[in-house]
Formats: sequence, C-alpha cells, structure tokens
Amino acid sequence: MKTRFLGNTGVRVSELCFGAMTFGGKSYFANIGQVQEKEADELVNMAVDGGINFFDTADVYSEGLSEQLLGKALGPRRNNIVDELEKITRNHDATITQAALNYLLRKPGVTSVIIGARNKEQLADNLMTAEWEIAAEEVARLDALSTPPRAYPYWTLERTSQDR
Repeated sequence: MKTRFLGNTGVRVSELCFGAMTFGGKSYFANIGQVQEKEADELVNMAVDGGINFFDTADVYSEGLSEQLLGKALGPRRNNIVDELEKITRNHDATITQAALNYLLRKPGVTSVIIGARNKEQLADNLMTAEWEIAAEEVARLDALSTPPRAYPYWTLERTSQDR
C-alpha cells in the first residue's frame, strides 16, 4: 500500500482509507450496511494486513456503534501500544495522554501538536507534556509497535538482500 502525507501534517496515511460506515447497522445506517463484530474484525484485520492505516468513522454512524466495533477490531494491535505508553508513564511520572503527545512532538516534521480540552484538568494535564521529554529509546519502541508493515515489493527486496 502506498502512503501519502496527510496535508502538511508530516503524517503518512495509506492511499486508501477504510470507512466504517457499514459497521453496526442501527437506525438510518441499517440501509447502508449491517456489519457486526465478527465480520468487522475480519474486515479491519484484512485492511491492516493490506497496509491500511487510515480509518474513517463518526459517532453518528449507527449511533456510535460503528466506532465501538472499529475500536474492538483494532484493540489487539492498539493494546500493545497502550501497554508501552503505560511503561513510559511510569518512567516519567506522567499520564498516557502526556506520553502520546510527547511522542508526537519528537517526530520529524512535527512543529506543534494541537491540543483541546473539555475542562481545566484536561488542559493542565496536556500542558504538562512540555515539562518532560520522552527518551529516544522509548520513541524507538513506540515506532516499532506502530510502524505499518512494509509494502510489496519493499519487504521482498529487503529479505532477498539479506541473503547476499
């Protein structure tokens, strides 16, 4: 799967974005699709294995059920990243939000990360991100967990060049 930059963000996303509008099948969206959990898991795994790292969903799709099904389908992959973020938080006496924001700030091409807050406590937590810096080896571990698989033919070229 080829990737492209998402606007000027520096974030690379797959050329194809997987839409989850068909997940759930509630209310108006029953006419669009009625994909339930087992099939949603299969479709999402197939999409990720095919190189997709860009998903579209909205809380109005099937009254939020679409987002829930997508989250569950991505869960096993996501849990490894959350586990690593939890380790990082213990090393820095920080929160998962701070670790995730700090990680983004260490990525090449990222000048600033937009934060938002629904209350003072959340804003205070987000602001603490700037008070510490994630270590290079922690960034490397998160990179290893979140890097999408190499697309064909690149993985083949890498594998065959090791034999020479």
